[in-house]
Amino acid sequence: MHPTQILEQTHRTLRVDTRTLSLKRPQLVTLAPHVLRRCFDQDTTVRLWAVRCLHTIVGAADALDDDRSDDDEAEEGQVLSDEDCQLVSNLVWHPDLALRMEAMTFVDSHVFGDPGVLRGVSARDGGDAS
Repeated sequence: MHPTQILEQTHRTLRVDTRTLSLKRPQLVTLAPHVLRRCFDQDTTVRLWAVRCLHTIVGAADALDDDRSDDDEAEEGQVLSDEDCQLVSNLVWHPDLALRMEAMTFVDSHVFGDPGVLRGVSARDGGDAS
């Protein structure tokens, strides 16, 4: 099975599990570094699906965090470190428009202090949010 197919299936599974809340934080912590490595695959399609998966993984972790105390988070660890998020953020400079837009969506949702800064910016606009 090609990595793109694996990542597409992982993304679909994560989206279903997120809705049914059957995901657990240790699963996300284990999965995230493997998916992060795929964000830098030579195949741009693999990179694109990896960023989509990371977006879903971090979103699922954020949803789980809403029901947790700060003590629980310290015990189980972060899904992605600040350095990991910075690596994904660097993909906004990639020459492929679809990958840039996916990276921008990730940054908008999980890096910016005020999510939603880029809402309303379409891919046709070239992504200039200023």
